[in-house]
Amino acid sequence: EFSFSHTGLMQDLRLDNFSMAIPMKNGSGIGLGLTYLGYGNIAGYDVAGVATGDLSAYSFMVNLGYSQRLTETFSAGIAVKPVFEKLDNLEASTVTFDLGLMAEFGQFSVGAQYANLGGKLKYVTEEISLPATMRLGVSYRTFGSSSMISLAGNKEQGEGVSLGAGFEYAYNSILTFRAGYGGSLE
Repeated sequence: EFSFSHTGLMQDLRLDNFSMAIPMKNGSGIGLGLTYLGYGNIAGYDVAGVATGDLSAYSFMVNLGYSQRLTETFSAGIAVKPVFEKLDNLEASTVTFDLGLMAEFGQFSVGAQYANLGGKLKYVTEEISLPATMRLGVSYRTFGSSSMISLAGNKEQGEGVSLGAGFEYAYNSILTFRAGYGGSLE
């Protein structure tokens, strides 16, 4: 499986994502993801407020993952994520990890993830931790395996809880349609 998306956002922001997953023997799998967030041109100013010209900035992340089915019901996975950021002539990078568990009970699935373990981005003298995030989700496969209804919750460090719901329909195992909605509990 593979996926590519490009999203043009307001004010020259752009988000590009490529991901692929390869099933392997014995219930294992590997994955690769590449995510680029370009911030477009940003007006630069000096400390006196005088324009200095446009700056460019971006964030880039590589996601290398491995998963393993532990039993008929339970699976676990780990991802290593090198993260690179640039703001004009300042650069920062770090490596962070994600851990996940999934349980399948017939048509129901439950999953949990702890994202962004470790790693801090350092710009000159300031260190910034990536926000640790807990995620929990449940899904139910309907109409055999051609469609799925899902609910999920996220709790990001220092932020409130956000919830999401979605629906997925696979047509002839070739084309998948997805729709969803998310919001916060603030």
